[in-house]
Amino acid sequence: MRDIDILYIDKQFYSMFIYKTTNKINNKIYIGQTCKNENIEYFGSGYILNKAIKKYGKDNFYRE
Repeated sequence: MRDIDILYIDKQFYSMFIYKTTNKINNKIYIGQTCKNENIEYFGSGYILNKAIKKYGKDNFYRE
């Protein structure tokens, strides 16, 4: 699996980023993708992930 895939759509290039967010406390992982700029503080937007971040705090997660 590559970290970045380049897609050619409507004569424009889009960068897709696959990311893995890990909970430091229970080692649960969350996988996602985005076509937005790779922001180091972006952990993901899934309901379950955001619920876990609210419960454990943002400092207890890291992204790879």
